Amino acid sequence: MLTYHTNQWHQHLDLTTDYGRQWFYATIRDFFSMVPPKHWAMIDSKPIVLLYSAAFNAAYTGCAETVKLTGGKTWKTAQFALKAARFINSQNGGADLRLVVAAPEFHTSKVTLQRQ
Repeated sequence: MLTYHTNQWHQHLDLTTDYGRQWFYATIRDFFSMVPPKHWAMIDSKPIVLLYSAAFNAAYTGCAETVKLTGGKTWKTAQFALKAARFINSQNGGADLRLVVAAPEFHTSKVTLQRQ
C-alpha cells in the first residue's frame, strides 16, 4: 500500500483536497489497468476496493513526544502538547484522538484535554 510514508514524492497526500483525490483515483485506475481481472476481488462480478487509513487525511498528525514503557506494570503520567490541534471528528468512528501503542499490554486510566 502506498502512503505518504512510502510514496516517491514523500508527500502527505491529503484526500480532502482535489490533488489528493486525483492522485487517489489515478492509483486505483492504474492498479486495475495493470492487474489482470482474474486477480481482482469481486462481488456480483464488480471489482471491489477496500480502504482503511486515517493517515490519508491531513487532519491526522502524530505527536512528537513519546513515553517509553518499561514493562514494570506501574502507572505513568504523561503530558503531550498538540500544536494547532483541530478536533473535527476525523478519526475512525468520528473520534478526535487516537492513542498509538506498541506494547503487548496497555491500560489507560484517564485522558484529559486542556486548551491553553
